[in-house]
Formats: sequence, structure tokens, C-alpha cells
Amino acid sequence: MNNDNNDNKYYTQDTLIHNYTKYLHVNMPIILFSFIISIIIDYYTLNDYSISAITFITVTLWTYFIHRLFHIYPDTFGYFHQTHHTENNGILHFITENIFNFFTIGGAILLFPLVYIKSYFNITLLNHYVILIWSLVYSSYHSFNYHIFETNDIHREHHESLYYNYGPEWVDIIFDTKQDESDIENMNSGIFNVIIVSTVVLLLKDTKYDILSDVYCISN
Repeated sequence: MNNDNNDNKYYTQDTLIHNYTKYLHVNMPIILFSFIISIIIDYYTLNDYSISAITFITVTLWTYFIHRLFHIYPDTFGYFHQTHHTENNGILHFITENIFNFFTIGGAILLFPLVYIKSYFNITLLNHYVILIWSLVYSSYHSFNYHIFETNDIHREHHESLYYNYGPEWVDIIFDTKQDESDIENMNSGIFNVIIVSTVVLLLKDTKYDILSDVYCISN
């Protein structure tokens, strides 16, 4: 085990607890901030924190496994996923990649069956707004934080070693798919993504611009 407490790197020989301690040390600001924001989002949407928490776990696991699936079966999904790994600075590619990330890896595609079930059976399985916000945060973080502002090297390392660092970071650590001796990803720049996306979605809620308002209602 690596005993240097100041070494914020992931080591496969370290225990899960040790690696998670380093992850928490690096990312405590965004973890605490996201927790507070999640309470606000739940209050103004479903008002059932247990379902909202399950939704967050579900959509983050979706992001990890669908991204990993694209790499495990490149012949099947490679055509759809190549836009995610193509280096192209054109505006058309930028738009296409954001749409792809929003619906597929971000998980917005899950809204289609969930909205159908809510509309026809009045059953709320997950918090639709949590999925919407996560999908927007994921796609914006990938495009702006990774590509434009280059806040860290984790995604570049993923492009160089396609079977590591699928993201999110906390899931990679659990399933041991984080690259050995790579830096623990500092995700604190994502606070700005969370603020902007959550604010816009909540301000537009129950307006004519709310794409979920016609099917989403709080149970009495």
C-alpha cells in the first residue's frame, strides 16, 4: 500500500477505502455542494429524497456501464461512440457530440420509458428531473471542462487507454477500472455546471419550456 497521504493518485494495490479517502479529500467541495443542491432539486420536484437518491445512483451507474459497453463491444457500438472520441473542433461535431452524450452516456434516453410509464400508468419509478439535470451536467462537463478548459488530464488518459477511466470517478474506483497510478480526478470545476444546469432547469420548471411538465406531477 502507498502510505503517502499527500499522494492523490489511484493505486490498484491500495484498498478501496484508501482510494476512496483520497477521492473524498480531493473532491469534498463538489460532493458537499452537490448534496445540498440535490436536496433543493428534490424539494422542488418529487419531494421524495429516497427516490431521488435511487435515481442518482441509477443514472450514474448507467453512465458508467453504457460507456464501458461501448468499449467492450466496439464493433457493435463503435459507429455511435466514435463521435465521442473524434478530435474535431467544428461546430457541427460539437453539437453532435453533445446530443450524443446527453442522450446515451448521460442517460436522458431513460426518460422516454419513464415518461411513458408515468403518463399511462401514473407510476413514478425515478425522479425525471434528476436524470435531466445529470444528463445536462455530464454532457456540459465533457464538452467544456474536459475539452475547452481542460481542467484535468483524466479524459485525455481515457482517450489514450480506452479501457480505463470511463467515469464517473467514484464508480471507476469501485469496479477497479481507474488507471493505475493516475491522478484522482479533481471534479470541483463541475460546481459551476451543477449551479448553471440546476438553476436553469428549476427556473423553467412548470413553464411552457419545461419538457417534463405535462407528464410530471407531485403525488398528493
